[in-house]
Amino acid sequence: MFKKIITLIFIIVLSGSADGLAAKENGSPRPSARDVRISRAKQSLSGRPKAPSRQNIFCVYDGEVLDFVFTYSEGECTLVVTNLSSGSVRSYSFDSSDEASVYVGPLNTAKIEIVTSKGNEYEGYIGSEEDYL
Repeated sequence: MFKKIITLIFIIVLSGSADGLAAKENGSPRPSARDVRISRAKQSLSGRPKAPSRQNIFCVYDGEVLDFVFTYSEGECTLVVTNLSSGSVRSYSFDSSDEASVYVGPLNTAKIEIVTSKGNEYEGYIGSEEDYL
């Protein structure tokens, strides 16, 4: 029984090493997906206060693609991605009624801004917001 367990562990370790070697031979593997925290953009203090939003935007960046899921649909959205390393700015459109995948390419540091057709504005950062402010 002990030999079977040792053999099983040995096989698992070798298979993991083989996967890692295969990934290195095929070029650098894509980084693992990371969550991007999206929150409501700061609004001016003038005007009437608004009730807190129940909207949650789930965003995942896999090294090339941003995937968005809105809890509540807000219609057409304009996404502005500012690459904080190069300063380049790109704009994209997507519909928030279903899952949306937007190819933005490789980014190390970026600011994400979303404006919905309902007039709401959201922002988030790839990387830590404190690193860029």
